[in-house]
Amino acid sequence: MAPHPGIDTDQIKEKARKDLLDLLEGVRGKKNLVIEKSLAGPIGIFVKFSTLQDHGIDKVFFLENDNVDASQKNVIFLARGEKAAQPIAIAEQIKRLQKNGSIEHEFSVIWVPRRTLVCNKILEEAGVLGDVGVEEFSLHFIPLEQDLLSLCLEDSFKDLHLRKDPTCIFLGAQALMPIQQAHGLFPRIIGKGDNAHRLMELLLRMRTEQAADDSNTSKFGILPSASIESLIIIDREIDFATVLLTQLTYEGLIDEMFGVKYNQAEIDSSIVGPAPGAQQSGKSVGAPQQQGLKRKIQLDSSDKLYEQLRDANGAIVDGLLNKVARRLQNDMKSRNAESISELRDFVGKLPGYQSEQQSLKIHINLTEEIMKCTQGDIFRRSLEVQQNLYDGSDPSYQHDTIEELISRDVPITTILRLLCLESCISGGLRQKDLDNFKRLILHAYGYQHLLTLDSLEKIGLLSTRTSANVLINPLGVGGAAAEGTKTNYNYLRKVLRLVVDEVNEQNPNDIAYVYSGYAPLSVRLVQSIVQKQHLLTITKGASAASNGVSSASHGWQGFEDALRNIKGETFNKVQKGEESAVKARHMLAGTGGKPKTVVVMFLGGITFTEIAALRFVARQEEGRRRILICTTDVVGGDGMMEAAIEKGDFGKGRPALGAEQVETDYAVGVDVRVDWDQARGRGEGDECYFWRFYQIVSYMIRQWYNGGSRTSVGSGRGPEEVSFLTMDTMANGIKPSRERWRYLDKFLNKPGPTSDPEWLPGEQTITGLETSKVLGAGGLGCEILKNLALSGFKDIHVIDMDTIDVSNLNRQFLFREADVGKSKAECAAAFVEKRVKGVKITPFNGKIQDKDEDYYMQFKMIICGLDSIEARRWINATLVGMVDMENPESLKPLIDGGTEGTSRESNVIRGPQANSESKGFKGQSRVILPTMNSCIECQLDMHAPRAAVPLCTLATIPRQPAHCIEWAHIIAWEEHRKDDVLDTDDPEHITWLYQKALTRAQEFNIPGVTYSMTQGVVKNIIPAIASTNAIIAASCCNEAFKIATSCNPWLQNYMMYSGDEGVYTYTFETEQKEDCPVCGNLAKSLTVSPNMTLQEFIDSLGERAEAQLKKPTLRTEEKSLYSQFPASLREQTAPNLEKKLSELVENGEEIGVSDPAFAIAFKYKLIFSS
Repeated sequence: MAPHPGIDTDQIKEKARKDLLDLLEGVRGKKNLVIEKSLAGPIGIFVKFSTLQDHGIDKVFFLENDNVDASQKNVIFLARGEKAAQPIAIAEQIKRLQKNGSIEHEFSVIWVPRRTLVCNKILEEAGVLGDVGVEEFSLHFIPLEQDLLSLCLEDSFKDLHLRKDPTCIFLGAQALMPIQQAHGLFPRIIGKGDNAHRLMELLLRMRTEQAADDSNTSKFGILPSASIESLIIIDREIDFATVLLTQLTYEGLIDEMFGVKYNQAEIDSSIVGPAPGAQQSGKSVGAPQQQGLKRKIQLDSSDKLYEQLRDANGAIVDGLLNKVARRLQNDMKSRNAESISELRDFVGKLPGYQSEQQSLKIHINLTEEIMKCTQGDIFRRSLEVQQNLYDGSDPSYQHDTIEELISRDVPITTILRLLCLESCISGGLRQKDLDNFKRLILHAYGYQHLLTLDSLEKIGLLSTRTSANVLINPLGVGGAAAEGTKTNYNYLRKVLRLVVDEVNEQNPNDIAYVYSGYAPLSVRLVQSIVQKQHLLTITKGASAASNGVSSASHGWQGFEDALRNIKGETFNKVQKGEESAVKARHMLAGTGGKPKTVVVMFLGGITFTEIAALRFVARQEEGRRRILICTTDVVGGDGMMEAAIEKGDFGKGRPALGAEQVETDYAVGVDVRVDWDQARGRGEGDECYFWRFYQIVSYMIRQWYNGGSRTSVGSGRGPEEVSFLTMDTMANGIKPSRERWRYLDKFLNKPGPTSDPEWLPGEQTITGLETSKVLGAGGLGCEILKNLALSGFKDIHVIDMDTIDVSNLNRQFLFREADVGKSKAECAAAFVEKRVKGVKITPFNGKIQDKDEDYYMQFKMIICGLDSIEARRWINATLVGMVDMENPESLKPLIDGGTEGTSRESNVIRGPQANSESKGFKGQSRVILPTMNSCIECQLDMHAPRAAVPLCTLATIPRQPAHCIEWAHIIAWEEHRKDDVLDTDDPEHITWLYQKALTRAQEFNIPGVTYSMTQGVVKNIIPAIASTNAIIAASCCNEAFKIATSCNPWLQNYMMYSGDEGVYTYTFETEQKEDCPVCGNLAKSLTVSPNMTLQEFIDSLGERAEAQLKKPTLRTEEKSLYSQFPASLREQTAPNLEKKLSELVENGEEIGVSDPAFAIAFKYKLIFSS
């Protein structure tokens, strides 16, 4: 008798189809089918809805929807019987139909894959067991492809690793037993992992039980198989990291972006186009009538193009599609056939061409959509972290990127995957780091994720590092042969060559191509069995491969050390039959020389990239052996996270900010009502400086109001009528002529009384103005942008990190109610570009600190209207540091403008709660030529730090909302988050302070604490007055115009404005200081008491007007006095805080001071007071 042929997956599919239809035929007449959702997809693989209709099915309902109607007498329920939820739902629906139905129903229940005691008990207690006919549908493995069998157990990963439910192990054993019955025993069962060992033991026990029943044992069932080489069982638990990585094969990327289930992906029809009408007739059970724009795309080997693409690295798919498109184009040219026979051949091939063309269109659209995502910043940053982790880089270096991704509100699955990946590869996270990330996740995504994090820890995906040695010392080496408790990737990276530096993605020579450089550990283990010599050669060299390990060696031989560093039990079990029966079989069948099958079983799920890697191995082994992949389900990183993520919502970490109490929303928030004669009379000090720029800003505001039709501009003693090009012409798309800039040409086409004698007016100056690239940044952005655009600048860049709040609408006139929540920079740029044609504005939504020197080098000048002294100091130091004496282009003028309050403030702090009548009516502008005149740091003492509230008031008897905010800022932050540097631009930090302040305010019954007020107090933001903003912005842009054109001398170098008691301006020149820490050469002298402790000195640096350093780190030339970071250095230098300065430094000694808010180090000379 000839041996059984190799395992035929088509036979498995046909048997499942026949068994199901026979069960349905057993119920005569028309019937409604109620099916569990998780079964619809798998059953749709081997039977179509039209086939079910042919066998009496009238309607199909999902069990979970509880909407089966009484239209048919016969009702069949098809559900899994392993859990209680399904029989409970069936019992409730049966009782509902019995109670409400007008006809007497006949009910049948088909349990998949078996009937359980739980099912019987629940139906019996519900009182419906006697009313139903019960059948079993032994559906185990479902063929997804010729080489892929799946149990399609969606919850198998969660059941096995979180709930510790071993049901899927038992079902896996039940599914493998029919293969043994049909093809003979697995000659060798090899595996790794505790759950894999349990599966092996179950197989041996089931074999023993079946051997006792001779009627169920075929002639070949008691013999080792002649067509199967071995069964390899891989427990998912031994290699979580591979699943957590982003899949980079084409099929894997589709799964990452859209999700692939049961050979189908549900994709928006705007991407792949609407479904052809012809496809409606053949829809599967799992595809009820679609609603909306989603379309199901079939992704299996029936699509020949997809079969070529699916296992390729995503980076080369566009090239493959290009080749196919060119081939199709050439084939279609054959339609110009000359003979009848050629024409007949073309007509015969035409349906195939049309089908391939339709497939090509779908995959081109899919590839374009995937490329949009993979070229995005978030995808690249996430992938970079993954690659650095599996390369063995210090994981702590990746934390800043992960924190940034959290702040950017990327999906929580992405964050959890990165953290779990670090935990798996590095043997856990440091306790401090893990606690920090837990806090960030709860604040950013909601406190329900306490349960998520707990679930990840139960699974073993997230853990603390027990020792730093785990990064460098392999588990089990040098000790006993005990199995590892964790998989040591750092050791395995070397011994199994998990990281391949040079990967040929076009023509791969290693499985590492599926992750662009990382070889899945799970598949490396399969290679260590089926490609033993090859793997030994690439990991240990050719000499080691031939040393004591032959190609005929079985099991794990040659890789024992690696296995000791992988979690779980290792086994290699040989199954033998009766010796006489084995000899008889060999005599009858002979050896045959046919390739045998290696069955690889993944317990807990397999990824599409691992499938692609195993197919790559199978292609290399073609002719010697065939690989059949079996799994409980196909999983991905997001699916693994979803198993742990808590779906309930206990309230988000971020506050739900309600509408703020704001002033009336003016259409244009500018109010410049100043008496002309009074304004002209206030020109002391700089030849009526205010009067000159006031004429320009007044015109610009009116020009903006009137849309450019007709307006007037003050030119001397009174108004003068001036006509301009109408905005109607610009709105119609006509390019404006120089008439549009006639008012500017008055300055640029002829010299004035204060012009430089060498200045050349005319075309050259106008061109120089239009080509000047200018950068504007900060809170005065609306006014500055409008002024620059109307001043003839054509290339403007703007930086602002804020989004539009409803309170901005009363004064920042470029914004409308529909813009709330959007980027200020982007909305302002779009508005101005629309109103002033020909102007190009490039917005950037972020901090000025996000850009480097190369970015700032491209501009002719920088104009700042920033709302914090820290940001001003940073840009000032950056521009000073850029200056190269040999390169004049490196000197970038800095024009700085700002508004502030007066000295008549409350004695609390400078913030929104202070006396509003004296706030926001003061301002200043200045021109800084880096290294050539006084810089911001030289004038730092002019920006005195805000007066502090007594700590006793903050700690015991707060009276105002600001007291509660300062308490959170000064006391609570230091108590709870002293290791974190407070970033006042970080929404998470401000949210934390707001929540703490709100809680304290509620304790003392103090109303009025809001998120906006918290920002204002912490950042010392002065409430903006529209007229002050307009005046200061006009001054800044006036100076920019003069610098760009040289038509008039620019400001030397400081202009002060006061508007609280009229209109007053005063200009003066501030001096450059030799001891300026930025532009000077000498250390700045600080007079201190020798008896002052180091802690008191550090506190004073935050209060001193000439320092204003909040988190200083101090050191002398020889030693470190105190370090804020890292924690180890802080602990080391903390004892110095109680020492007197005289014990630590000499009188007149220089110290270096750095602060995380600034890119430079400051030098101070300590002078002891007598």
